Amino acid sequence: MEYISLQKYMKLITKDWKIIACFMAGMLFLAVLYGLFLYKPIYESNAKILIKNRDVTTFVVDLGNNSEYSPSGLNQNPILTQIEILSSDDMAENVYNKLTKSSNFELYPKNQMILALKKSLKLTNPPGTEIIEISVLWHNADEAQKIAQTYQQSYIEYNVGLNKKSISQKKLYIKGQLDKSSKKLNQIRDQIKEYRNANFSVDIEKEAQSVIDQITNIEDQIATVDSQLKSETSKNSSLSNKLNVEVKEAIKSVAIGNNSNLMALQKNLQDTQQQYATLNVKYPPTNVQMKSLTENIKEIKRQIKSQMLANIGKSFENKPNSIIADPVRMKMVDDLIASQVNLDSCTAQKQSLESTLSELKIKQNAIPEKQKNLQSLIQAESITAQVVETLSTKLIEAQVRESEIVSGINIIDKPSLPLSEGFPTMFHIILMLEFVGMLLGLITILGLYYIQDLCQGIEELEEIIKSSVFGVIPWISDSNYKDVGNNYNPMSILSIAYQKIVTSLKIKCYKKDAKIIAFSSAEFEKNRSIISVNVAKTLAKSNNSVVLLDADFRDGCIEKEFNINKSKTSNLTNLLMQLCTPSSRHNPELIEALLQRALINVEGEPNLSIILNKNLLDNPYEIISSEAFPFLIEYLKNKFDYVIVDTPPILAVPDSITVSQFVDGLVILCGIKTSRSKLRKIQKICADNYIEILGAIARDSNTEYQVPESQYIKQLNFEDDDDIQHEAI
Repeated sequence: MEYISLQKYMKLITKDWKIIACFMAGMLFLAVLYGLFLYKPIYESNAKILIKNRDVTTFVVDLGNNSEYSPSGLNQNPILTQIEILSSDDMAENVYNKLTKSSNFELYPKNQMILALKKSLKLTNPPGTEIIEISVLWHNADEAQKIAQTYQQSYIEYNVGLNKKSISQKKLYIKGQLDKSSKKLNQIRDQIKEYRNANFSVDIEKEAQSVIDQITNIEDQIATVDSQLKSETSKNSSLSNKLNVEVKEAIKSVAIGNNSNLMALQKNLQDTQQQYATLNVKYPPTNVQMKSLTENIKEIKRQIKSQMLANIGKSFENKPNSIIADPVRMKMVDDLIASQVNLDSCTAQKQSLESTLSELKIKQNAIPEKQKNLQSLIQAESITAQVVETLSTKLIEAQVRESEIVSGINIIDKPSLPLSEGFPTMFHIILMLEFVGMLLGLITILGLYYIQDLCQGIEELEEIIKSSVFGVIPWISDSNYKDVGNNYNPMSILSIAYQKIVTSLKIKCYKKDAKIIAFSSAEFEKNRSIISVNVAKTLAKSNNSVVLLDADFRDGCIEKEFNINKSKTSNLTNLLMQLCTPSSRHNPELIEALLQRALINVEGEPNLSIILNKNLLDNPYEIISSEAFPFLIEYLKNKFDYVIVDTPPILAVPDSITVSQFVDGLVILCGIKTSRSKLRKIQKICADNYIEILGAIARDSNTEYQVPESQYIKQLNFEDDDDIQHEAI
């Protein structure tokens, strides 16, 4: 799309301002109709509310986001959420239900009224604040205030209900969690109790220390028993050596337990020693029960000894050299039996102690696991007890809040009563419609500019061809084609127009030293040649010798302007064909003779000659591009002051381009409103072929009465004759 500068844009607007004026007048008419039949004033009622920073589900003690005791949802009440609530269908319906209690709103249909309420409500939140600005636009000032008040009241009631519901849900939630946590706490405490009962443990650390002490004690006792065993073994061995083998075997036999009473005593001794070893890890030796067991062990040992003596005595009673009869040896037997009893007792005691020691070590190895399990239960009990305490505190807080529920809304400004009309007033509507009309006018002007693709004046034409416009002539009818030549009136509108053109052309040719001028049209009309004919006539009338060549080899038409019979005259085609040979071009007499046959002197115009072109050629390129054509042009240049070459339209055939290569400059014939795209093509063709455009002659579409200078000329020449018929323009 073509770029339009601001200056050019302003020229377009200035030229076609009437289009904008028409659109603006039409919009003003529409605004008046709207104001008379459809306009209703709009009143705006404003209010402000503040959203409190309340979080009704906040705990006194943070339970943590990942805790299983965290609440299921939080009501954070962000500002945007509140705006959505205020603009919801339910809120509009609630407002409508309240408004219907007033007689002013009874006649409105429900669905229509709800839709109107939503459209009338405007909600804004100033950045960085927790304030919501409520604006209601309505056609009645009192009703606008009433609607704003109802919206404010309904929202406050909704907020109170929301807080009640939120706190109630929170209270139920906390109570449920408290019951759950209390039940879990009791279960953990029961598990601790059962665990301690099952493991006979109250304090694991004391128990561990006790086991260590018991193990140390047992190990000491075993060491003592080992010492006694060594002593008794040595003593037993010494006594055995002093006594004979039979006595030793008899004592061993008795010690092994061939007697049922002795076996029972030994079994009793072993059990008593085992019981003593077991209780020894729990009670000190001074304990009554421990003392009793010690006495029992001594008594059982005495009985075993007596039983063994009795049995040994019976064994040697009827034998010769009986030891019973020998007090010394009997004392040794008595000592040996006591030693044997002590030896058996120590052996049994050691076994009991070792068994007890093994059990204690097993118990000691199990203490870390017991301690870990018990510690886990105690830690779970502590955490659960803390949660129960927190939930109990939170339940009390919820109960307090439930008793003092208030709205989370503060009213900053109550709805105002509009004292004047709000935007848009009738004045605003007129301004907006006028602005729309101006825009439509501007769009129309630009649209016409691009759609029509026509130049908008001489300045744009000069801008495109990059040269000046010599002048503007009006369109003339066929009956007045020959007005300049046949009915020449130097004071006529048409004559003065050509005089201006020729004057500008002569000045330009003088500065450019141009004498050979080609005329070509940007249009395709047949009557284009009349302009080059009239220019030639006007030049001739200013005492300049002029020759006019009809270089349109396809459809020459200059003879029509002079009523010349082509059959009686030579023409440009024949002349060029006769000059094609070098010999003819070097023969001045032949050239002059041929030229005299081709040149036609116009009657009444002594300074004007013409060379017609009556042969129609389909391909004149060979003749134009031959050496004869530039030779003829140069010859005529030396013979005449000006050589005017009339060529066909430049965009129709390439003849004009070929001819223009041999001239000093090209004059474009076009209308003021010629297509811009055509002019650009012509300018590009000339630039590409190094053809200089001297200027243009424009044809105006106005009549002579619309041209200001025409009125002036009319007053000079025809002020006394009102019945004169002017040229058709």
